[in-house]
Amino acid sequence: RCAGGDAAGAAPRSGEQGPYAARLARRVVGGSRGGPAAAASTRAAERAVRRRGSDGARRVAAMAHVLDERKPLPESILWRLQDSFYDKINIRAWSEAIVPNFVTSNCYIATCYARAIVGYMRDWFLRSDHADPTKPIYIVEIGAGHGKLTFLLIRKLLAMSEFFPHPNCFKFIMTDFTENNLNFWDKHEPLQQYFDAGILDMAQFDAVTDRELRLVRSGEVLDRSSVVNPIIVVSNYIFDTLKTDAFRVVDGELQQALCTVISTQAEADPTHPDVIRRIRCHWDYRPVTPESVYDDPHLRNVLRYYVDAGRDASILLPLGGMRMVDTIAHIANGRMMLLAGDKAYNHEEELLGLRDPHVAIHGSFSLMVNFHAVRLYVESRGGFARQTPHMDGFKCSSFVLGATEDACPEYRYAWMDAMHTFGPDNFSTLQRCIKDETPAPSLKNALAVLRLSGYDSDIFYKFKQVLYDKAPYASEKQQGDIRRDVGLMYANYYPLQKTKDIAFEVGRLFMTLKLYGEAVHFFEESQRHCGEHHVSWYNMGICFNYTNQLDEALRCFTRSLEIASDYRDAQQWKQRIEARMRVEAAAAARKAASAADGEDGAVGASGVTLKVDTGAGDDGGEDGEGAAGAAGGAGGRGDVRPGELPHN
Repeated sequence: RCAGGDAAGAAPRSGEQGPYAARLARRVVGGSRGGPAAAASTRAAERAVRRRGSDGARRVAAMAHVLDERKPLPESILWRLQDSFYDKINIRAWSEAIVPNFVTSNCYIATCYARAIVGYMRDWFLRSDHADPTKPIYIVEIGAGHGKLTFLLIRKLLAMSEFFPHPNCFKFIMTDFTENNLNFWDKHEPLQQYFDAGILDMAQFDAVTDRELRLVRSGEVLDRSSVVNPIIVVSNYIFDTLKTDAFRVVDGELQQALCTVISTQAEADPTHPDVIRRIRCHWDYRPVTPESVYDDPHLRNVLRYYVDAGRDASILLPLGGMRMVDTIAHIANGRMMLLAGDKAYNHEEELLGLRDPHVAIHGSFSLMVNFHAVRLYVESRGGFARQTPHMDGFKCSSFVLGATEDACPEYRYAWMDAMHTFGPDNFSTLQRCIKDETPAPSLKNALAVLRLSGYDSDIFYKFKQVLYDKAPYASEKQQGDIRRDVGLMYANYYPLQKTKDIAFEVGRLFMTLKLYGEAVHFFEESQRHCGEHHVSWYNMGICFNYTNQLDEALRCFTRSLEIASDYRDAQQWKQRIEARMRVEAAAAARKAASAADGEDGAVGASGVTLKVDTGAGDDGGEDGEGAAGAAGGAGGRGDVRPGELPHN
């Protein structure tokens, strides 16, 4: 709770108006990106400031379409815009790739988190006198969003079940503040097996303000009276979207940032999510003390630490995240472990120097997270923290309340081994560099990255072309390994983006390996998850041709042409199948006639052995087209080149 100090939006101190308006004109009206017209507008605004003082400032404000003026960051209109974005855009934020999510929702980070969770559960149930083995530890994902991390975490935890302290030791709870996301989870197929088994539930939950969780499926209410074991919290890319306060220390003086939010145009509804992409922020500062800003003694301790350090620093204080810690600690009777990943500062050295807060726009918006401050906050409450060691890249931190470090040896070992040796950011960087900086990765490289990832479907998708091109020429053992690896990967597939059709790509790969029956299964999966597509029908037609199911092949090519009548490859294949069926019908008639006459069924009436032209033999057909030619590939070498989706 903000209290004391100047009132929000208060008039600036004497002598401040001119410089404030001048900075506003330079940094907001046009700026350096708007070309000559914008530059002229900026110069005109600055002249107005010099001529008219406060009148000029008001003119600049009018020119800039101010939405919110000189407010402490937690009180800014920014947070209403953020809530509006996630409430109105909901699951489309991820299904349409508006908000990035790979680094926080992949199999590798899920494995790292699962190891830390299992270590913590073993420490609690096997070492604590307060543990109740008849009750589970609740694992709560805050802001689960699309739900992919929940899905992967449950899978990774169940794979480690032989190391559980006892069976049924956890129950996973997905949460979000918007009901729209709960409606999506309730119907999303990959989650249903876990809902039905009772190891997964969900709750609409505001982690900053709510004091209990009401579970939708079971009807349970989790509060101080019902929760007896600790709560484990998972929170990726959440701290950076919750309310944040901003300060700086200048020559030993603590100053609080005041935010002015401006749009590039007049806004009929200033809280509509589309406004986010047009906003700019301007910053001013006012002197404060820790005691004048916060009532919470632990927040005061954090600010006092930075002031007493005696160094100029720019400090973001993740208020929403700290209040989330307070909320969960309240529900869990002071016992919790939090796993968090974000674009963040883990080290005090990263805060040194004076700079304005940076508001990053990516559909929604986010700010850097000060995990160092969260560590100070947790330590002030008697807890301890573990953090990834590097200053660059994506950061992970873990915060524990209600236990000492000595009481958590397995958790500490798991964190050290999983996060310090080769953490999630290291993996994310490695896979990206191999893909972007290696012109032609080998098959072994691609498979090694897939296996290191924990069989992640996004990694398969990134390296799919390597598999298509090189798997057909691999040894029998390698092809067997590929088949196993792809099966493990597909078990981790969480359908979300229809433009990233993993089932279709597995079908294509299996066609190149001549596993036609399995390929058909995955093309059917593609239709189920991502919708009907003429290329899927076309590829299934080729598969049925190779397995001599001509009626099914004809049905597939016909359906492909019903969807895309000008699809030339399907037209050619349909004609070939019809021709083959006529030839085989004629052969069957000759055989029947020969049988009736007592003649050899393999020889025609003329005594010449019949040859059926399938148009798709292993040599690609006599005209060199076959499966390869009809699909645009090179014939004559035994390849099967399935059709590709247009976005590939």
